[in-house]
Amino acid sequence: GQSLVFITDATVPGLTLNPDGTYRFDASSYDHLSEGETQVIEVPITVLDERGATDTTTLTITVTGTNDAPVAQAATDSVSEDATITGSITATDVDLPDNASLTFSTESTVAGLTLNTDGSYSFDASGYDALGAGETQEIEVPVTVTDDRGATVTTTLTITVTGTDDAPVVTGTVSGSVTEGDIGDVAQVSGTIAITDADAGDTPVFADTTVSGTYGSLTLVDGQWTYTLNQQQAQSLAQDETVTDTITLTASDGTTQDIKITITGTNDAPVAEAVTRSVSEDTTITGSITASDVDLPDDAGLTFSTESTVSGLTLNTDGSYSFDASGYDALSAGETQVIKVPVTVTDDQGAETTTTLTITVTGTDDAPVVTGTVSGSVTEGDIGDVAQVSGSLAITDADAGDTPVFADTTVSGTYGSLTLV
Repeated sequence: GQSLVFITDATVPGLTLNPDGTYRFDASSYDHLSEGETQVIEVPITVLDERGATDTTTLTITVTGTNDAPVAQAATDSVSEDATITGSITATDVDLPDNASLTFSTESTVAGLTLNTDGSYSFDASGYDALGAGETQEIEVPVTVTDDRGATVTTTLTITVTGTDDAPVVTGTVSGSVTEGDIGDVAQVSGTIAITDADAGDTPVFADTTVSGTYGSLTLVDGQWTYTLNQQQAQSLAQDETVTDTITLTASDGTTQDIKITITGTNDAPVAEAVTRSVSEDTTITGSITASDVDLPDDAGLTFSTESTVSGLTLNTDGSYSFDASGYDALSAGETQVIKVPVTVTDDQGAETTTTLTITVTGTDDAPVVTGTVSGSVTEGDIGDVAQVSGSLAITDADAGDTPVFADTTVSGTYGSLTLV
């Protein structure tokens, strides 16, 4: 037999034609064909004999497509704790129709991860506060990529979270209010305070302590604080005046927290000093009653008054007074009379206090007073004629207990005699 040679000038992907007419066809290059899609390949073949005679024939191969699974790339990302990142997982499918798309999904439930069906994702690392500064946590998320025919491939999204030093968080009651009272009154306000740190191993605390402020002190025991107002320090506050006392607490890790206490003032009554004076009968004294008010405004004054009606006393509204003792002549020499005058002191808000003005009057020896007829006249007549003149005479003494009298008597004079009856 004659030997024939088979040749072709065509270049067909996957086709190998041997000179003896045998061939091999690898259809792996036709992955782009969709499932069921066909491609007809016609290969012109020339047959030669040993004398150079030729003939032409055709090798026809029909390739039918199958569905190819997607190809996905593993994704790697990194993020710092409390930050957010976004990205996309890359995948391809050689036979995916133009009007179709790949679907990305995962059955993993990873805190902070949102995976969208188009392969885009976002990752919020705020849930990883427990990581210490520089500590890392690697999160591997299996992701399934599915094509329009249901073919799948699995890849991995790996996210490395790096921890940061989280600031401690203080919770509780960080403010309060009290109202000023009288000295000796107890005015307190209480609250709680706690501190936490999300970083693993960090456990700061507020230790038991007592801290003094401007107007009081705060005591902390087992997370419960109590502020006690020092009434002495708050007495100068006017009615409804407010001030803030700031107490700073320091935790074991150096974290500080201010607790602000609002203090509201109330009106304080005036404080007045008792006054004691002495005066001699028939003289006059002057003076002033002293009073103070810790929260009296600069433009206000105290008012002094009394309901007592004391002979000789004049009390002015500013606390000054005068006392005329001329009305106390009835006192004997050395005899005393104590006069107590209740005085009310009123401030600008109507608050009152009462004090006493005490005046001791000492009597003197008052001269007696003679009243009546102390002169008269007669005319000389003959011997035996009666010539007379009459009158009255009395004597008084203002000193109590002194009652002088002119006793009945007859007194001879140079030219006659006077009879008192």
